[in-house]
Amino acid sequence: MKSNKAVLVFCFLIGFNSIWAQNLNFSHEFNFQQRLVELSHSSFRPYNEKFHSISYENNYEDSSNYKNRFSAKLFKESLIDIQHKDVHLQADPLFNLTVGNLEQNQQYRVFYNTRGLRVIGDLGDKFSFETRFYENQFNYPVYLDKVADEKGVAIGVGRSKVFKTFGHDAGISSGYISYSPIEQVSIQFGHGRHFFGDGYRSILLSDYAPDYPYFSGIYSLFNGKLAYKHVTAWLHTLERRPRAIQPITPETLFKQKGGSFNMVSFMPNDNFQLSLFEGAIHKMYDENLGSVNPDWSFYMPVFGASAFLNDTLNGMNRVYGFNLSLSLIKNILIYSQGMMQSSQKWGAQLGIKFLEPFQMKNAYFLVEFNHLEPYSYTIDSTRFLQSYSHIRHELAHPLGAGVDEVIFKSHIEFKRFFSNIQFNWTKRLQEEFTSAGSNIFYPDLGLSSNSLISNRWMFMYVEKGYLVNVQTRMQLYIGLCLRGEVLDEKYVLFGFRTNLKNNYYDQ
Repeated sequence: MKSNKAVLVFCFLIGFNSIWAQNLNFSHEFNFQQRLVELSHSSFRPYNEKFHSISYENNYEDSSNYKNRFSAKLFKESLIDIQHKDVHLQADPLFNLTVGNLEQNQQYRVFYNTRGLRVIGDLGDKFSFETRFYENQFNYPVYLDKVADEKGVAIGVGRSKVFKTFGHDAGISSGYISYSPIEQVSIQFGHGRHFFGDGYRSILLSDYAPDYPYFSGIYSLFNGKLAYKHVTAWLHTLERRPRAIQPITPETLFKQKGGSFNMVSFMPNDNFQLSLFEGAIHKMYDENLGSVNPDWSFYMPVFGASAFLNDTLNGMNRVYGFNLSLSLIKNILIYSQGMMQSSQKWGAQLGIKFLEPFQMKNAYFLVEFNHLEPYSYTIDSTRFLQSYSHIRHELAHPLGAGVDEVIFKSHIEFKRFFSNIQFNWTKRLQEEFTSAGSNIFYPDLGLSSNSLISNRWMFMYVEKGYLVNVQTRMQLYIGLCLRGEVLDEKYVLFGFRTNLKNNYYDQ
C-alpha cells in the first residue's frame, strides 16, 4: 500500500508540466561561477538556472567526441544518467584525495580524505532537486589547525570528532527541492548555504559557514528589472542546552537562533545593478525560559519588517547593507558592498573583475579590497547568543571584523588545463591582550580603540591542474601554498578531487 502511494506521489509531481525551465542550482565554486558572464541580478547566489536564465546542461557540457563508452563516462558524462520523458536523474561520486608535505614538527602530514555522493534531478518542468553527502577525514596545515582549535569546529564543516592524534572526522549533508509555480517565482526548501554579492568575499552573507536548514524564495517583477530574494534560516550556536537530571553529553541539543536575510535588487539595464540588504539574527533561546518563539518578523519574508522592533527588547542583531555593480566596458565589472550595523560598526568592499580578458574564454582576473571596522557584527553581552554566526562560523567575512584585506585572484583555462593564482595581504586589528575587536563572538563592551594592535600576514596560492570530468569538475592538481608575515610557511599539495564548493582556507 505504501509503495502504491509513493508511485502516485511521484506521478503527481512529474505531472506538473509547463513552459518554465528547470530549477537546479549551479555550483558555489567561485572559479566556475565567473564563466557565467551574462547574468541578471548576479548578486543572488547560488545561481539558479530558471531565475538567471541559464542552462545547467549547457554549462556542464563537453562537446568532444570519444571513441568508446568508457572514455565518454570518464570525461564528459555522469556516472548514472537517466532520461525518461520529463524525468532526468544524474548521480556522481564526490571526493577529495589530497596529500601534502609533513608539518614543521614532523608529527603528521597534511591530507584530505573526502568521499561522497551527489544526486540531482528534474521531475517535470517545475520541480528540481539535489542531494549531497560527504564523509571526511583530514589534517589541516598548522595555521588552519590553530583557527579550528580556537573555534572548536572543523572549518567550513562544523562539529567534528577527533581523528587519530591531530585530525578531524566529520560528515556533511546538503540538498534542496526547487519549485516554480509560475515563471516569475522560484521557491526552495533545503539544507545549504547562500551568498549575497558579486565578489570573492561578502560582508553581508557568505557561504563560509556550514550548511543550515532554510526556506528561500526568488521573485522577478517588472520584466526582470526588479528582483527580490529572501532566506529564512534555522541556525545554531555551539552552546549546549542545560539538562536537569543527566549531565551534558554529545547528544545534548544546542541552543538555537533564527536568521532572516532579504535582498531587493534593481537592474534597469544589463550594465547596472543596485541591491539593498537586510540581515537579522532572531532570539530562539532564553537562558531562563529555554526555547522561545522568535519575534514575528522572522516569519515575515518582507524587507524592513524587523525595523519596527526594538533590537535589545527582542534580542535581535541586525545588519544592513547594499551591493552595487557597474559595467561600463564589456566584460569589465566594478562592484562594491557596504555594511552598517550601527553608526560606528561598518564595512566596505570595492573590487574589479576582468571576465574573459584578451578574449580568453573561461578566464578572469580580480582585484578586491575589503575593510571592516573593529567590533563590526558584535553585540552586547545580553544578546550574546545572537552573534552573526552559525556553528561558530562567521556568516559574513571569514576573518570576522577589524580587517583590511587586498585580494588578487586569477583563473586561466586552456582546453582542459587550468591555472589558479591567489594573493592576499591582510591586516587585522584586535585588543592588545585579547582577540576582541576582531572576534565577533566577543561582546562589544565599548573597549577603547587606543589599545588596538594590528597583525599582518600574506597568503599566496598557486595551482596547476587538469580537468578530467565536466559534470563534477573532477580535477587532478598540484598546488603550492605560502603563508605568514614573510611567506615563511610552505605547503605543497597533490590531489584528485571533484570541485563543486568553496573552501576558504586563505585565513
